[in-house]
Amino acid sequence: MSPTLLMTAAYAAVPEEVLPIVAEAGAPDQYAAWRAANGLAPAGPVCRDTWPGVLVVCARVEDGGRRRWVSSEDLVSWGVSAAEVWAALEARAATRVAGSERVRPVTGMAGANYWAEAEADGWAAAVLLAPDAVARRLGGTSLRVAAPTPDVVLAWVDGGAEVDQIVSVGAAELAATSAGLTPQVWVWRGGWVPGFVARARSSP
Repeated sequence: MSPTLLMTAAYAAVPEEVLPIVAEAGAPDQYAAWRAANGLAPAGPVCRDTWPGVLVVCARVEDGGRRRWVSSEDLVSWGVSAAEVWAALEARAATRVAGSERVRPVTGMAGANYWAEAEADGWAAAVLLAPDAVARRLGGTSLRVAAPTPDVVLAWVDGGAEVDQIVSVGAAELAATSAGLTPQVWVWRGGWVPGFVARARSSP
């Protein structure tokens, strides 16, 4: 069996109930502290340091009517690796992007569009898991991405400074709310690199 088929078979074992979640960079340490405070054995969460020092994408699972973080204990129980969990989530994210209608026109900018994910189930992370698929849907490269809250991720391709400003204003306003995560915009060019800080209209 080819390596690709082996990986496909392996991540098929990842439960469908496993979902992604966008979280602040310190969330894995907070999870470890919570386990310790509740007398639980150490078991790291399954997280990816997507934007170093800014945010992580972690795995959660529907379990008995509630959502909890996937830990290394779950990997042992399911007989899968963290890499296989990420392969499954990336594949599911790409499928979701391909079948979604989340392209929106940029106000006042003819021909310019952006992608809006606003999902409380964690799938706002689809943009961060399948950025190439989003870029293809938007018809460009150099994908700009903002994750102003854990449940909202915006993406657009390079269309000039004015497009950057118009789309990122909404991100800045959301980031300033009580649910805010970060006003930073990162750029995907086959890997994530810092872009700029989104600013609200009233900002100097």
